[in-house]
Amino acid sequence: MGILSTIRRFAEERLLGARDTLIAPLRQAGLEPGLKLPPPRELMVRLTARRELARDTLWLSFEPVEAPLFSWLAGQHVSIFFDPPGGEAAADSVPGALMASRRETRIYSIWNSPEDAAGTPASALEIVVKLMVVGRASDTFRELPTGATLSMVGPQGTFVLRSRLPEQLVFVATGTGIAPVRPMLVELGLRGASSRATLIWGVRSEADLFDLPDIPEDVRVIRTLSRPDDGWGGRRGRVTTHLDGLGLHREGAQVYACGNGQMILDVFAALAPAGLRRETGHVVYEKFFDAGFGGITGAALLPRGPLPPPPK
Repeated sequence: MGILSTIRRFAEERLLGARDTLIAPLRQAGLEPGLKLPPPRELMVRLTARRELARDTLWLSFEPVEAPLFSWLAGQHVSIFFDPPGGEAAADSVPGALMASRRETRIYSIWNSPEDAAGTPASALEIVVKLMVVGRASDTFRELPTGATLSMVGPQGTFVLRSRLPEQLVFVATGTGIAPVRPMLVELGLRGASSRATLIWGVRSEADLFDLPDIPEDVRVIRTLSRPDDGWGGRRGRVTTHLDGLGLHREGAQVYACGNGQMILDVFAALAPAGLRRETGHVVYEKFFDAGFGGITGAALLPRGPLPPPPK
């Protein structure tokens, strides 16, 4: 058996061969004991709607084909599997050994809330996709017609609101990293805690901004552009430049950050003087890659942690 076949088999066994579990506990610094995550499973879904949100940014809505939609927590993500345009990827075109599985995998944060204000579970799952000039995922979603079916595994990830919330909450997002933050802010509103929240959302230009529906009105929203046009009258600069004026302190603040790896490192550095560190749970983050893979939360090559088999 060749090395590519071995790696592909390992990836598939890790995805589908783990034992079934009813609850997956969170394991990350600063989490409360006993905080639980719903178990992930594989699901076939159908694309039911799509539209353009902003320049090179798509909103996609999926509904389950047969099995019921899984439940999730605001801020979690899914792994989506697809065949690359033109058929299976050639082994010599795959960047890195872990990408050797010919079924392409990308991770996308879930854009919509898991349930409405009345507690009714969502019947569809929505994602936001940033289209790259070159990228197999971007090529796929750019042309994917409504009615097409894909396989996904979810929910995944520990980027979720903690049950114990401090007096000051700050959410920092760049680009489509806003996707998991939006339902978290909606949840804050349902929990009566949205007045504590400040959102700092950074994009390159005004053409990259899009609406954030259902965000509570009492959330303070700071939109900042790193490459603004002359006519832009709002905030300018990178997201970290707007952290200094918030008066954050270790005793009563927590920061949730989602964006590319360099932004996350910059947030760590900006918050360290105030004693806000990831090791103590003051900073909760989701890091994604932005090396042209076309995914909002990047190109995860293997599922994170053991997954149960799909229901029969």
